[in-house]
Amino acid sequence: MEAAIASIEILLEKAQADLEFVAQKLEEEFEEKFSRSGVNPIKLVARLKKIQEELPQVKAESENILAAKQDLIDTAKQSIVTNRDLLRRLQGRAGMPVVPDFEDGTYRAFSEALQEWDSQVGLHTVQRNVSANGKGLIQPQDLNLELFRSSRRGQP
Repeated sequence: MEAAIASIEILLEKAQADLEFVAQKLEEEFEEKFSRSGVNPIKLVARLKKIQEELPQVKAESENILAAKQDLIDTAKQSIVTNRDLLRRLQGRAGMPVVPDFEDGTYRAFSEALQEWDSQVGLHTVQRNVSANGKGLIQPQDLNLELFRSSRRGQP
């Protein structure tokens, strides 16, 4: 029985060595045949497999980054507007002149940037299914994630 197992192991080792030899010869042949064009199909397939393995992790990281970006935008917007309102009240109480919105270049630029952001992402018009039979406006914190997902749906 042990002799039979040993002979099977030897046959399997030989088969493995033969397969490795054939694989090496194929790689050399592909390298020789496709070296002029710079495209080796075996290497391309290996790269594609590696990319496919990494894709779910990259997608998850991208979604996390987009969610963090949206949180940062929301927090910054709230903080800047609140601080500006407090500053204007303080200026009024101190008897200092309060600069109107249309004369405040920094605030105007900030408002324009927010308007540009809202128009680019369609904050007020993007809708999605919220239940099997209903629709509602998307939450601002989910907007980037939804845009990312929708842009990926059309790609293989």
